[in-house]
Amino acid sequence: MDFGKTFTKLPIGEIQGHTDVGITTDYILWGSDDGSGRVYRHYRGRDDYDIVLWGSQYIWFILSSGNQVYVGTMPSRKGQRGALLASDNQGLTWQKILELDPPSTKAYNQGFYGESRKITPNGWIFFSGSERSYRVRKLDSNLPSAIKAGWKRLDRFGEQIKRYFKRSVHSLKSSLNG
Repeated sequence: MDFGKTFTKLPIGEIQGHTDVGITTDYILWGSDDGSGRVYRHYRGRDDYDIVLWGSQYIWFILSSGNQVYVGTMPSRKGQRGALLASDNQGLTWQKILELDPPSTKAYNQGFYGESRKITPNGWIFFSGSERSYRVRKLDSNLPSAIKAGWKRLDRFGEQIKRYFKRSVHSLKSSLNG
């Protein structure tokens, strides 16, 4: 780590090469643009690397900050679905966050693209896919219980609204039939 005085040649991509790079606390992650779905994780300051993702899609973008990594894919053939994958441990494990519907009708359609290129200071990423735009971020570990409580309150409110409309519809039917 000499701040750009020397350079190291990282893995060379096959066919079309690498499409994107993400830099985490300890690694450099390279995404393949050859339909292999490979993401290479190069140890910073060393010459070795791991392949931490593989499949049969194009890696369209990689966004990273600290330990957090997001990967957006583009289908390489008909019937596949573009996906947004996330890792909160620098690519050691992955979770599928979103999958596009409907499946692709050919290669290079129905994938995730048009990303914001950066993770915002409060953790949001922005990207597009399948004629929609998305905003995603990793939740704080304390947040899920608060969200669950909020959903329970929302569910109770929804039940109150349903009862109100049932009474209103019943009253309306009674007055019309009356």
